Amino acid sequence: MSELSKLTFVHDRRKCIGCYACVIACKVEHSSENFDDPGRIRVFHDGPRITGEKVQQHFKVVVCRHCLSAPCVDECPTGALRKSEDGMTVLDLDLCIGCKICMEVCPFGAPQLGDDGKVRIYDLCMPRIEEGKKPACVSACVAQCLQVKSVEDLKKKSKTRKPEG
Repeated sequence: MSELSKLTFVHDRRKCIGCYACVIACKVEHSSENFDDPGRIRVFHDGPRITGEKVQQHFKVVVCRHCLSAPCVDECPTGALRKSEDGMTVLDLDLCIGCKICMEVCPFGAPQLGDDGKVRIYDLCMPRIEEGKKPACVSACVAQCLQVKSVEDLKKKSKTRKPEG
């Protein structure tokens, strides 16, 4: 496996302001001319809600998580979704028939139907990463709440993080 396979998408919902710059950047990067096309990244508004004496609202960013054991890959009848050698979930649009089975089995609701009737999944903007750039959504994030991090770094951080409370 390459070093690229050890990357993952991280969203800090405490910082997110719901500006949707990530969604727009993704559409521009992937040349989606239809703004209603859900694309590869979505933002959901959660709130406002009262917690204690505070009013809070959060935004949740939904992307393909490239699961190790991906139900979308297992259930795709045409093989349009597969796992690459480096662990990424890869979509071959030429094989996609738009049956939506992957959308039904994904526990995160990540695959989305494009304006052409075929599925789209978040690909970490791998061509950009291979060029040494950040994914378009990460670069566009004004709140700096989106990152692509090494899985190893996240594992190390979780072992050294002190419990909150």
